[in-house]
Amino acid sequence: MPYKIEKAKSGRAKCQGCKETIDEGELRMGSEYEVGDRTSIKWKHWGCVTAKQLENIGNADNLQGYDELEEADQEAVDNTFDNPPEKQPRQKKKKAEEEEEGEAPKPKKKKAAAAAGKKKAAGGKKKKKEEEEEAEEEAGEGEEELPEEEPELEPEAVEEEEEEEAEPEPAPKPKAKKKKGKK
Repeated sequence: MPYKIEKAKSGRAKCQGCKETIDEGELRMGSEYEVGDRTSIKWKHWGCVTAKQLENIGNADNLQGYDELEEADQEAVDNTFDNPPEKQPRQKKKKAEEEEEGEAPKPKKKKAAAAAGKKKAAGGKKKKKEEEEEAEEEAGEGEEELPEEEPELEPEAVEEEEEEEAEPEPAPKPKAKKKKGKK
């Protein structure tokens, strides 16, 4: 049989439903699966078993170990088959705990690159200046500064600047590999 039910023999197994440790002596259900040439078991608290799993099992007689359970545990298993849990959408554990405690979920931290703005482009003087201005604004939040006026450049200097922006930096050449041969 691919499904087992028993009292936990130790407190080492983790529930595949709620991810909590299954304490020694707690009622647990195991699903067998094969890994390569050996068989392993994924355990769940009996209370974490889903309606779909109960449907797949069919009835309590299909659970290996059901006959060895104490009468009170057999009644709990029978009651679960008679009144299966409602299907619930899956939630991540952290979010569910925060909602139970009444806390609002914490916003994720932005990555440094996203917070700083755009990535530097090679040879882009305007982008570099914009990034410097953004950094200055972040450093002196709340202070108003008048925009700096760019000095007017002579026509020759403007042409040189345009040429610099138009020509991207050449990529470094890969080193040639030495051929190994007979000498």
